[in-house]
Amino acid sequence: MRRLAAISLALMCSSAAAQEQAIEPHVDGRILDLSVNITGDDFRDNGPIWWRSDFSKVGAKSIRLFLRVVEGTELPAVIELEGEDGVARSYDIADIGTDGRWTGMFPGGRVVISLLSDTRPDGLSLMIEEMAIETETGTLYSIWGGEDETAHINDAAVPQSIRDLGAPVAKLSFFLGGKPRSCTGTLINRDHLLTNQHCVADAATCRSAIAVFGYERTADNRLRLGQQFDCAEVKEVLVNFELDASLIRLDGTPGDTFGFHKIDPVATDAVISEELAIIQHPGGNEKQISFINCTVMALPVDGRANETDFSHTCDTAGGSSGSPVFNANGVLVGLHHYGFNDGQIEEWTENRAVRMSGITDWLQQQGIVQSPSDGATSEGTNSTLGD
Repeated sequence: MRRLAAISLALMCSSAAAQEQAIEPHVDGRILDLSVNITGDDFRDNGPIWWRSDFSKVGAKSIRLFLRVVEGTELPAVIELEGEDGVARSYDIADIGTDGRWTGMFPGGRVVISLLSDTRPDGLSLMIEEMAIETETGTLYSIWGGEDETAHINDAAVPQSIRDLGAPVAKLSFFLGGKPRSCTGTLINRDHLLTNQHCVADAATCRSAIAVFGYERTADNRLRLGQQFDCAEVKEVLVNFELDASLIRLDGTPGDTFGFHKIDPVATDAVISEELAIIQHPGGNEKQISFINCTVMALPVDGRANETDFSHTCDTAGGSSGSPVFNANGVLVGLHHYGFNDGQIEEWTENRAVRMSGITDWLQQQGIVQSPSDGATSEGTNSTLGD
């Protein structure tokens, strides 16, 4: 059995060679060319809604549109989009700009788009260039023991103590390398989300990224669509290749609604054979938890740098990258970043997480987490949710 072979290998070898190859984030669908050009010739005779149409794709879990202004960026006009969830999202023409931008995510595969202005926006030319379609992709899971043992976060089998850790965890939807992608992230303060460097690492990717909180199934299996927040900023000093970690700032303060996981300045490391729980969006799907047969295999092991990682037996999938890893006490001990069936590194034959101790040291150096030398203590600061 592959699981037993991998465990035996991990026990014989305390670490594998450090790897510098890129790890690919999960591809979450495909992009269709639309090339719809909207000009004054298409406007209605009267406003304030000068143009309206709908776009849809049968069978899509969700869609996103790429908008670009060709001319008229200074005009006081707004593009409003409304999906089947009834939530309207608006973008100023100036914010869309000539570089363009991806809209938020619209579930159900349909969106109504409107051009609004108090006065007729003569001279405006707008392109709806592309549609990104999220579909069921048949994601290959990185599972141990031959059976997927993840559970939806509100499944009756999930202990309440673990379920309570899930609110600050979000699905990340973004575009990289010309493809729609998905990862997972978790809030560590009111507006900063911790995820992997191989997910969001630069301003261009950030501009396309949204974090969706509360995308999950209820106890009676009804789907909650969640609440979306745009990526506002990613600073170069808050991106770390060796730790495969990135701290991005979101628009608004989602932590006021969903809480956040405070980072203990005195970091707690994982322990070999310790029970774990990973809260994740595998395959870009609704929030799930791996906690059955989910333990630390070996520690430390080499990741992108020496002794940065630990290996584990928790079931994950593409899209789980950036998921928080908790121990049995609810302490954040790792950041999942590699599943053995999903990545590009053949030398790694087990699931991997970055040790939280290294990430904490890095965040202290950047002034995000208070240093113990500044008088911080570990009591009551690690596994609690912020208010």
